[in-house]
Amino acid sequence: MLKLIAGTLTVIIVLAVHPAQAIEQGKRDDLVKLFFLSGTTRFLDQLPSIMSQQMRGMIKNKVPKISEEHLNIINEEITREFKSSLSGFLDLMIPLYDKAFSHQEIKDMIVFYETPTGRKLNKILPDLAQAGMALGQQWGGKIGRRAGERAAKRIRGLGYEL
Repeated sequence: MLKLIAGTLTVIIVLAVHPAQAIEQGKRDDLVKLFFLSGTTRFLDQLPSIMSQQMRGMIKNKVPKISEEHLNIINEEITREFKSSLSGFLDLMIPLYDKAFSHQEIKDMIVFYETPTGRKLNKILPDLAQAGMALGQQWGGKIGRRAGERAAKRIRGLGYEL
């Protein structure tokens, strides 16, 4: 019984460490190219600034007399960490895209992002997404209010006090 358990654990560990289907190097290379062309990695350029602002605020609250020069250490370290860990992020993303897209589909997307239209989409998509989220919040608020009013009316009609 102990040998069976040990053997099963060994198989599980081997499968976890060495996935059954490795990603072909050409497909991996094309995925990395796609990530850069499509702007998938662009948000990493924004995260250090956001995180730095949050950390600076926390430290400034705890140590009000800290100098700007010393606060800049936060920016430097966060930026350094993000830049050095980009390949780790890509290693997490590659299997997701590998499962979702064939190598040919990835090549097709690369061709698209290398066109003027693809470059334009890459350039304006963040602004479109931000504007779309703002519109969605406004729209969702209106719908939520109307649905809430109707639901409350129906529930009151059943004899409940709201």
